[in-house]
Amino acid sequence: MSYLEESRISAVMNEEKLWVQLEKKKEELNMLLAQHKSWEEWLVVKDKDLGLLTKIVKTQGQSLAKFTSDVDGIRMELLYFRGSTEERELYEDGKQAGAESC
Repeated sequence: MSYLEESRISAVMNEEKLWVQLEKKKEELNMLLAQHKSWEEWLVVKDKDLGLLTKIVKTQGQSLAKFTSDVDGIRMELLYFRGSTEERELYEDGKQAGAESC
């Protein structure tokens, strides 16, 4: 097996490990959302083990939870919404429209 193949396998394993860790964070996030009453404030949670930063912000009237992670050179973001599917789609459409206008 070449070095390149070994590197790819390692990257895939790291990515899978990261997704498992992020899945575990969903439950913690739901507890935080239940406790956090004022969406006007930012809630920032730092996880030393994962190097994970969690922010809950108010975005266009919708509550948005965002995971940003940079572990072993892999940067990922997961977004969670409290709201309806239509609200989420509206946000995504607005985000895409904003990107196109740049």
